[in-house]
Amino acid sequence: TRPADKFEIDNPEFLCDGRTFTQLSISTTDDTSLQAKALCIYQQLLTLHLPAEHPYRFAEVNLQRLQFVYQNAVFENKDELYLEMLKKAASAQKGKPASSLYNYEIAVLLYQQGNTYQPKTNEEKNRWKSKAALELCEQVIKELPESRGAEKCIALKTQILTSSLQLTTERHVPVNQAARLLVTYKNYDGLRLSARRITEQQW
Repeated sequence: TRPADKFEIDNPEFLCDGRTFTQLSISTTDDTSLQAKALCIYQQLLTLHLPAEHPYRFAEVNLQRLQFVYQNAVFENKDELYLEMLKKAASAQKGKPASSLYNYEIAVLLYQQGNTYQPKTNEEKNRWKSKAALELCEQVIKELPESRGAEKCIALKTQILTSSLQLTTERHVPVNQAARLLVTYKNYDGLRLSARRITEQQW
């Protein structure tokens, strides 16, 4: 059984800055909603850490809250709103260690979008997202080398620059016809292949 008025994260206002989020009214008749209860807990946690002197606590809780809303939201344009909110939060903390965490999450999102790019099917807007993610990681590492975000960016940079190569052939190749080979690669400038004949015994 489910309540008639089921609670859903359908309000774009939930993707707001941390201080504003603590003031939002989360009212619902759905007493069984775990999402509503989670949002209320995030409000309490953010309120608790608002005056904290620790440079990361508020940012860490706020990032968890933003990710939770983003993953469970049902409203349109949540990708754009999530990215915009991360950029605003990073700008508000510019020069402070907490900004590195927001910039890292921006880089992760850009890298994920870049991985969806397909030359013949995808839109051009995602073509250079991985490059933008790499540049942001390098910026964080340079400006805040001792921050937690810089540590995360170093790992992400390594992941972005890692080379990978995969060859896929058809299981059954027709006789006396050209067979196609699918090459999936990343971070390689070129590829040279050679085909060699083997005997049935070698096979």
